[in-house]
Amino acid sequence: MRCMTDLSMESLDNDPAIPLRGPPTLYLPVQALRTDRGKERKRSTGTEFIDVAVSKEQAPNVSGDPFVDAMVNNYNYNYNYNYNAYHAPMPSPFMGYTENHSPTFYSSGKPCLVLFFHVVPDTPPNDMISLAWDDDPLTALKLVCNLRGVRGTGKGDREGFYAAAGWIHKNHPKTLAHNVKASAEFGYFKDLQEILVRILYSADVRAIQMRKRDERRWGQGEKLPLSSIKIMFQQQWYDAAKKGFETYHDNPDYRFLHIQVSRVYAGAMKKDTENIKAGIRDISFAAKWCPSLDSNYDRSMLLCESIGRILFP
Repeated sequence: MRCMTDLSMESLDNDPAIPLRGPPTLYLPVQALRTDRGKERKRSTGTEFIDVAVSKEQAPNVSGDPFVDAMVNNYNYNYNYNYNAYHAPMPSPFMGYTENHSPTFYSSGKPCLVLFFHVVPDTPPNDMISLAWDDDPLTALKLVCNLRGVRGTGKGDREGFYAAAGWIHKNHPKTLAHNVKASAEFGYFKDLQEILVRILYSADVRAIQMRKRDERRWGQGEKLPLSSIKIMFQQQWYDAAKKGFETYHDNPDYRFLHIQVSRVYAGAMKKDTENIKAGIRDISFAAKWCPSLDSNYDRSMLLCESIGRILFP
């Protein structure tokens, strides 16, 4: 049996692009496979790790010594040089019981799978998104989009999507800002200003506002004189405009998202105008869902002014 150093040098001579294959070649010479994970590590760190993929059928007892075979029993299966990072034993999912007292797993142990199955309407998704994002950011982002899909492409969970968008804005603001156009496609345009207003205020404050609006709509709110109502609304509009203005100037992440939303609306309406002039009957819903002048959305975010500045520079 040759020493590992000789084998390693031979591997480098035969294929300079492949780094050291490691001890598995001592027991079973196999073709080292570059995995996607290894390529990703090379892009980020400059170092590529090689997985040696061997099935149990391909790994017979080659030594003839039971003691040696026992030592290397699990040695030739999917090995990676960054052993501690990639091959540490995964913790077992927590066990529990169903309503019928049957044993079950509380979790699959796969954060993205948990995010897909466990986030249903009225389920706060933030903790699940955090774990899923750490595990696979791109898949987690796709699952967040799946929450909102309303044309047979997802769950249509509006509140869950808004909560998830708030988490993304807090932790990865540019990711959310660069995906607002796609959000209007798998959801609808009104989602854009609703996300903005929930970032401007907290989700709890927005929920209180919506509840009070519903109470007024059904005549269940507090009874006030007409003069008092007028003064109250004027003060609310002033406070909303002040908060929107200050947040826009003081918070660069909010400002960038605000500009991106304005660009989506302006771009869609400009294209719709060109299609109408050309006689093309293909327009979006941007004009329908764009906030009206002096509406609640416009008063709190000054969105109409921002869109107007883009359309009429």
